[in-house]
Amino acid sequence: MNNWIEKNKKYIIQYLLIIAIIFVFKSTLQSLLFKLAKLFDFESTEFKIGYIILILIGLLGYMFLIDKKYIISRKGHLLAIVLFTTYIIFRNFENGVIYLPESTHLKYIDISVLFFLIHIIQWKITKQNSSIKKADKKDFFINDAVYVDGEIDNELIVQQLITSITNYKPVNSFSIGINAEWGFGKSTFLNRFYTEYSKSNSETIMFWFHIWKNKGDKAVIDNFFKELSTNLKPYSGEIEDNIEKYSEAILNVSPGELKKIISAGKDIFREELSLEEYYQIIQKAIQKIDRQIIIILDDLDRLEAKEILDTYKIIRTLSDFENVIFLAGYDRNYLEKTLGKNKEKYINKIFQVEINLLPFDEGQINEMLLNNIKDVFPYDAIQEGTKDKTKENKKLYNTFNSIFKEKIPWKFLDNTDLSDVFQNKNQFVCSELKLDYKHFIRTHRDLKRFLNEFKFNKNLINTDDIYLPDYVLFRLLTYRYRNLYSIVFENISDIFDNKDYDFINNKMQDSWNDNDGTHYIYDENSKERLFKKLRSHEYSNDDIQIINATLCILFGLKNKEFYKKNEHTISKSYYTNFYLRNGIPNEAYTRSKFKKYWDEGNIEDLINRMEGLSQNTKLQAFNELKIFLFDTSSSISNKNDFYKLIKSLNNFKNSIHSNDFKELEKIIKKLSDKITDLSYEDLKNSLIESNVSIGPIDLLIEDIAVNHERGQRKGLYDNQNINEYNLFPFTIENTKEILLEKLESVLQQNVGYNIHFNYYTLQIDFIAVDHKIILVYEADKVFKAHLNKFFLHFVWGDYLDFKGDPEGFPKEHQTYKPNDFLCQVFCNKEDWDKLKANKTNVAFYKNFRTNGFNNYNSFLQTQKVKNIIVGEDHISKLEKIKKMMDAFIANDCQPLNRTQFEDV
Repeated sequence: MNNWIEKNKKYIIQYLLIIAIIFVFKSTLQSLLFKLAKLFDFESTEFKIGYIILILIGLLGYMFLIDKKYIISRKGHLLAIVLFTTYIIFRNFENGVIYLPESTHLKYIDISVLFFLIHIIQWKITKQNSSIKKADKKDFFINDAVYVDGEIDNELIVQQLITSITNYKPVNSFSIGINAEWGFGKSTFLNRFYTEYSKSNSETIMFWFHIWKNKGDKAVIDNFFKELSTNLKPYSGEIEDNIEKYSEAILNVSPGELKKIISAGKDIFREELSLEEYYQIIQKAIQKIDRQIIIILDDLDRLEAKEILDTYKIIRTLSDFENVIFLAGYDRNYLEKTLGKNKEKYINKIFQVEINLLPFDEGQINEMLLNNIKDVFPYDAIQEGTKDKTKENKKLYNTFNSIFKEKIPWKFLDNTDLSDVFQNKNQFVCSELKLDYKHFIRTHRDLKRFLNEFKFNKNLINTDDIYLPDYVLFRLLTYRYRNLYSIVFENISDIFDNKDYDFINNKMQDSWNDNDGTHYIYDENSKERLFKKLRSHEYSNDDIQIINATLCILFGLKNKEFYKKNEHTISKSYYTNFYLRNGIPNEAYTRSKFKKYWDEGNIEDLINRMEGLSQNTKLQAFNELKIFLFDTSSSISNKNDFYKLIKSLNNFKNSIHSNDFKELEKIIKKLSDKITDLSYEDLKNSLIESNVSIGPIDLLIEDIAVNHERGQRKGLYDNQNINEYNLFPFTIENTKEILLEKLESVLQQNVGYNIHFNYYTLQIDFIAVDHKIILVYEADKVFKAHLNKFFLHFVWGDYLDFKGDPEGFPKEHQTYKPNDFLCQVFCNKEDWDKLKANKTNVAFYKNFRTNGFNNYNSFLQTQKVKNIIVGEDHISKLEKIKKMMDAFIANDCQPLNRTQFEDV
């Protein structure tokens, strides 16, 4: 209650004064109202309509204020209360006054009650909304306010200072400096002093003067004396005017004379009697007040040189009054550097005592950091729909909690031990500095600013796209050393080596292209380049060691298990830029983006988009997508997702290679075991639905068929030439059926006859004689029918042409023959069966081949073919093919030499 009265005493006095005047002049006011009332016809319809309209306008006005949550000022509340009180006075002290309308109890004037009630309601609603917001709304950022809750790190110094100056009234002003670096808690110290000193020294006049808020010529001096006057005038009626004139007299002194004030103390006052006179008057007034006066000056280290000098003038010369104590917070290094060498020691003449604040306790900062991380990224209370977020926040907290606790802090987040994370124990000693939070966060202010920046940046990036320990350490590094972006990371290849990891030989090796390696590696050469770069930018040795130790962890060479387990480290060149730019400006294809497209069932669309990337970026992006799909396969538990996975993988063109086939086999096996009733039909249908003619899964199935047949020819192939697919869940008959039905689907697609022909050649059935691949007979029949139907297109292409072999050899050394698969397309079923039953029989193979080419040649001579061919160019080309085939048949189906070819 006392606080409320103190806060509103001005308005309370105004209200009582106005009410007193109303009572004094009530009769006069009533007479004026009578004269005014004669101007209105209160009984007329026009008046009543106008009265109702005015009421409606007033009500609508208040509704508008309520809707807009408009906050009425204290003056507005005062006016409303005065008007309502006036109504009560006039209504209850009528003195013969008759209010209209006479015939009713409610009078026109009584509408005042309604409006006052609405005013109260509007005020209550606004106040309630404000309190709800304060209670419920959690600020996104942590407020960088002074620490006011309880004891502080320098509490002993605060209490000693309180004890030292309690009841101390100096004859001349006494100044105490509080020295600490920016952010080390000067404001917190001064605020704590103010709070604690006020409790035990209620008679002291103590106030803050925020110097840094004063800008402009002589503003510091002018506003200081205004602030001094405001705080002293409640205790002396004579001091305000004299301080104002004293201030004006000072500000009218020329710069040269003002310098003399500094050098000669108050001697100039004796030369300039007006200044001396004002000074003595103020001095006597302060003596009469007889109270200790403490003036707190904070943030001198925010000022410019001239403002610092003006403050010095105030402290040592212009305000050298009795009973005055100045308490000023500053960073000595800043003040001396700002004033320059000529005046760098000037501070020693200003402050009689300088107190150096102790650095903050490192353990306390670590504890505050973890508490704030837990508060900003909560994980205790699991709310509906926030399970994933809670898990993510828990992982983040664990990262902050453990990042500097281990000798090698980079443990996997699933707690897999990485004690031997660095690849080579004999590699160069990168750094012996053991990092801690103290190397990046030195003050409470640093802590708050880092948390605000980290929260803002972390909300722009998905945890799935980063390796959290790398991300946290990188944010700490770039918080402490902000210009590293331009010095080091903007041209990262100038510092780090670009290398490729060879997973077969388990080592990093130089990239074939300096800018196309898979990883940025910080090695001995990198360290030398970094030190040279940082020294050129005048970094201290301590700072260089901190940066070096951090980069050793982020980009130092690590072992195979680390790189396999953590695909999204900052050292991986595909992701480095993602860390540097916090995922904002670049359109990186990241794990979170892959998951979004996967969930929406649009991986094929994503792949089409990625095809437009530059070659190197495309290769890396497709590799990241492949890893994502491989990882995602472990969570698949139904046929729909199986179809989605196979269709997605089969859309890859160049990023899934034969060395991935074993992994694909494992995936299909695991899903076959996990998903009920999953059969080869599902694999076949998913391949057909993929709308890809020949994809990696097609090639995998063909490789399974090929290696199965190689296994049937043990004498021809040794184990080194056979890839065994023992985990593949479907039989070889199922495998061949998948390829055959996919062939029938591909032949119906308008994808080009070269694609049709290539898919036909995947249909392996067995291996004859010395490595001769024989295709499935049903595939021969299907493709023969297709060739008959579209024979003109095959003629116009080069599928029926004779080609030189070996390709690229000089022509005189080449031999010429038709495509070997043509003999299979036109083979006899009897020859095919005999050969399959006797795979090593050379004579059977020769008959199979010769009869097949003879059948093909006979087909070329048929009337049906003649009817298909139209146009001179087609006829000419067909005749050439016929002549070549006749020569080839005459040569016992053996290749033609160059002479034979040219003769034809």
